[in-house]
Amino acid sequence: MPPSFVGAIMIYALASKTVLELNVIAERNPLYVQLSDGGVRNTYTVKILNKRYQPRTFALAIEDIDGARMSVLGMEQEAKPQITVVPDDLREIRAYVTLSREALAKYPGVNVPCSFVVTDTADGTRTVRHTQFQKPAQ
Repeated sequence: MPPSFVGAIMIYALASKTVLELNVIAERNPLYVQLSDGGVRNTYTVKILNKRYQPRTFALAIEDIDGARMSVLGMEQEAKPQITVVPDDLREIRAYVTLSREALAKYPGVNVPCSFVVTDTADGTRTVRHTQFQKPAQ
């Protein structure tokens, strides 16, 4: 193999390397919690892996589901939670997504598609993971 070809492969590998991984895992037991006001809450484990060699701060949001409210364990008072991840490390958080009774009525079926979005506050880079919001059958 010519050295220039090997060099090109190495440059491509370095240029296409991901510097962030995002995993979203829905709690399975229970799938959802019915609230006293008629709303429904789902719990998710969100894992953010920072592959860079400096700390990064990310804004966490939920999208594609109208009327959803999200809170993060330990950051319940923050409307837009900011998660800092130290260099070359994984940060695991618990996120709660709640839909009111009125918002639930907009969605037929028991699975509502939604997306978790992590935005790097320094450069605006967004990473999206699609998941499902579980609700009782109506």
